[in-house]
Amino acid sequence: MKINIIVAGRFHVEQLSRILIGDNHDVKIYSSSPGYLFPKSIQSNVFFVPMPFQIVRKVFKVQIPDFLRNFDLFIFDLLVSLLMRKPDVVYGFASTSLICGRKYKNSYYVLDRACPHITFQNKILENESRNLQLPFKKENSANTKRALAEYAAADAIFVPSIYSSNSFQEHQSLSDKIYITHLGCNGNFQYSANLNEHFTIGFIGENPLRKGLIYLLGASQKFSTEDFKFLLRTNLDQFKDHEETQSIISNKNIDLLDYLENIEDFYNACDIVCLPSIDEGWGMVTLEALAHGKPIIVSTNVGSSSLIKNNFNGFVIEPFSDIAITEKISLLANDLELTKNMQHNAKASYDAFLSSDESYEKKISSYFNKLSINMQRQDFHES
Repeated sequence: MKINIIVAGRFHVEQLSRILIGDNHDVKIYSSSPGYLFPKSIQSNVFFVPMPFQIVRKVFKVQIPDFLRNFDLFIFDLLVSLLMRKPDVVYGFASTSLICGRKYKNSYYVLDRACPHITFQNKILENESRNLQLPFKKENSANTKRALAEYAAADAIFVPSIYSSNSFQEHQSLSDKIYITHLGCNGNFQYSANLNEHFTIGFIGENPLRKGLIYLLGASQKFSTEDFKFLLRTNLDQFKDHEETQSIISNKNIDLLDYLENIEDFYNACDIVCLPSIDEGWGMVTLEALAHGKPIIVSTNVGSSSLIKNNFNGFVIEPFSDIAITEKISLLANDLELTKNMQHNAKASYDAFLSSDESYEKKISSYFNKLSINMQRQDFHES
């Protein structure tokens, strides 16, 4: 099949295209990222389509208003629709592929939505901002309408988790379109089972409100600064005027990282990882932690929590709870034998997932091979 991938950026296109090309599909990638940023093995498959305001932002190192970012996405979609070849399948990433998906009525339109349904997600974030007395920037109404139009136009909507899938189920017209494809990791990570002198809890994520960082910070106050360390890689601009957060991060046991040159160094510096997100369509951090042999504490609102078994490779807790986080950290810190066993189990469960029928590779390959057979049968009957 001829498959056009429409993506503003790169996301998990490397994995997706590798699988499709390996199954002998004809893949073309239309991206706002230049080809040289992709692995050499797929650079010849990349067609660069610029986003003008993103170029301005990068060249002049300035922030651009949200409405210009949104306009960039619309322009990108429009330009690709004019330039792309006629495909059998349009595989479009959310917010960037509505025009492309609608262009060829005989083409099959797959929408990749990494997050839950947009109205479901907006409600969670708005409520959390209100509870924490933080300013909330409402989703642009045009963006919401565009997202809903993409859902309606798509023949299939790929989501990464049961959590994301559930957010679509109340919309009857969409529920039959949903296909769950758990995402995988791009890298080959080094397993490390060392325990640090100070019991170290790691957190990584760029959107601390959505990632539930405030609850981990609340838990951090329950532990001594001499024996426990909290290693945070995030951007706290959202909380720059939040007095409670600013007070906590000044504590001696909080280590805030601005930049990571090597992600393995981060994970190897941790004994466990915590991802207490209030909304997380998947959560690649879970897979990365398991790959490094790190038990992880995740909330039920993290899509990849489906990979975690309590007391085996981590813990699944309810969201919005610093008490639950405190309990699990205490359990692991006070039972280092349990922690070591869970480190081993974490790596083993990661390896098992990659070879299972639920892996990203198996799910993508199975879906498109079946779709190809169905299209060939349809062409045969029409001829």
